[in-house]
Amino acid sequence: MAAASADGLKEAEAAIAELGYEFLDGSRLTKVGTKGTAGFEWAGEVAYNALGDAVERYIQRRMESEFGLVRTTVAGVSGEGHPVPVWASAGATDGEGTLLLLIQGSGAVRPGQWARSLCINATLDDGACLRALRCARERGWETLVLNPNHPSAGDPRAHARSVSDAIVAPSRARRVAVLAHSAGGMAAAELLRHGGRELCDRVAAVALTDAIHDVAPDDPAHVREVYAWRCVDWCSGLQGGGAGVTRAPDGVEIRPAGHPKHEWATAAAHDAVFEWLDDQLAAWD
Repeated sequence: MAAASADGLKEAEAAIAELGYEFLDGSRLTKVGTKGTAGFEWAGEVAYNALGDAVERYIQRRMESEFGLVRTTVAGVSGEGHPVPVWASAGATDGEGTLLLLIQGSGAVRPGQWARSLCINATLDDGACLRALRCARERGWETLVLNPNHPSAGDPRAHARSVSDAIVAPSRARRVAVLAHSAGGMAAAELLRHGGRELCDRVAAVALTDAIHDVAPDDPAHVREVYAWRCVDWCSGLQGGGAGVTRAPDGVEIRPAGHPKHEWATAAAHDAVFEWLDDQLAAWD
């Protein structure tokens, strides 16, 4: 498995090189041979999408080779005939500690990405999930990267139900944490609804970044309780320093992400998110 992951990473690096680029220090996309002095240059939509696809494969091979995540599948909207790939650490089902779920938003982003534009124009620390995976590994947490934008996933809610049935509900994790960006918030809420009280009782933290809350007054009390007491949404465009706690109408605590732009919310709030997750999980024990 390790050899196959390494070979896959080399193939992904070669595909990016064929398009004239490479990742400097594994993070910043630059033109081949420029030692970081020249970054991405627009050459039309077709070229941009080709590069985006190559970067997607590179990130996923990094998840496998660097973090040991395994590509597995859950059911798609048409059942077993249309499986949807997700990436899970080896102990995602059997581990008895903490399981962290990473859920990206909608659009062109794919598993392992928060914002494709940042992966290409900024760094992978800013646009990809690799930094979150690194923090999870340092803490000994198991991880699961969802795939709500796959053509067979149906929509984020349907994908969340499949992931819950196949992996999260049957997992032995005593503590479940979620980090979801933008439309990934819909999957997070549906995961709790579908998993019921048994799952909600294990959810220690839901960290959102500029996300859709998708919680309604008629949702079960155990779902609303998680969002009211174990959830924070770090929002772009907000100024910090105000007195007291700001909450959305659904009870979710709102904090400033530290950046004015939506696509930067997860990167800007990263340190604050993991500090909060640490506190939540420590209190859970």
